[in-house]
Amino acid sequence: MIYVDGLVTALPKELCQSYMDCINDSEPLVRKHGALKVVPVQDDRLEKYLEPEDLRADRNSIVLFWIIWPSHEIRRLGMASVLSDPRLDDMVNPSVFHGKRIEVTELDQYTCH
Repeated sequence: MIYVDGLVTALPKELCQSYMDCINDSEPLVRKHGALKVVPVQDDRLEKYLEPEDLRADRNSIVLFWIIWPSHEIRRLGMASVLSDPRLDDMVNPSVFHGKRIEVTELDQYTCH
């Protein structure tokens, strides 16, 4: 069964492209550690999921991406490898990522047909 990580963040609109660039730049590394695919999504329609305090003057946007893994075990090992890989530090701009605002949703037990 495949395993899917969904990562969602609200961030200032002016940082959205930098965030998407980080996701795209890190995809080969994530795939090298076992992921099947990384799917970034940026769509203004996602803003309806923001809390009212996050909508301040229409400055925030939501960006999400899915990481699709072949199994939970490969995800567990692969994500640990990704996070400990020093090359990730070169791809991630810390000013773009506000860790306290990122929510991780693991969608387990989904199968491909």
